[in-house]
Amino acid sequence: MSSPTYITTISYPRIPNSRFDRDYYLHKHMPLASAIWAPHNVKVLAVFATEDPNAPYQLQAILEWESKEAWERARAAEATQKLLEDMPRYTDVEAVFAEGTRLL
Repeated sequence: MSSPTYITTISYPRIPNSRFDRDYYLHKHMPLASAIWAPHNVKVLAVFATEDPNAPYQLQAILEWESKEAWERARAAEATQKLLEDMPRYTDVEAVFAEGTRLL
């Protein structure tokens, strides 16, 4: 039996008067993330946004990893710093990370 996969979500809160450049995020940041994390076998399951003004998040990304250890290696990788440094180019909102073992 294979081990369960591990999921991380990266959510950007909806904050009045905040800045989020969706075009940059989708066409620059996500390809950068995919390239940096490719050695760790990341799989992007979804990136979605909601236009509901009452929704707590304006955009979320759901990533799948082969294991918790794979995510931890990716997070600790020196190249991951490039992703953190890229964030101010598309938003002034602090991302919220959640993670856990995939159940279904």
